[in-house]
Amino acid sequence: SVKIATPLAGNKVAIKALITGSAIIPAGMHLWVFVRKSGQSNWGPQGGGSTEVLSSGTWVSDGTFGDENDPAKDAGALFQIAAVVVDSAADAKLISYVNSTLTTARYPGTAKPAPPSGGCELKDYVNVTRE
Repeated sequence: SVKIATPLAGNKVAIKALITGSAIIPAGMHLWVFVRKSGQSNWGPQGGGSTEVLSSGTWVSDGTFGDENDPAKDAGALFQIAAVVVDSAADAKLISYVNSTLTTARYPGTAKPAPPSGGCELKDYVNVTRE
């Protein structure tokens, strides 16, 4: 199971905000947190990689809501947050995407992977509004 604790649905968020939650994930699986602007098909992996789930079952990820170089551009926009528990194959693909963004400084977003057998996904997106 995976849950997002903050921000809550309907909250207003700054361009940078912590995303927190709880999860129980099987060994060999990885938690990824994603954000997208409402209406877009691609998702932005958050936190620079998979999110560590602590022994307490809690997790924290840095979140970015919109274009850091043009904060006014996304003011008032609706964003969606999702969390997915994936296997090692999907984790490797996502790591490759993140590494590519670091070398190219381009962030086109990526498809949110479907959870594999033994994985899970947040059932509903958490919708927030950028300040």
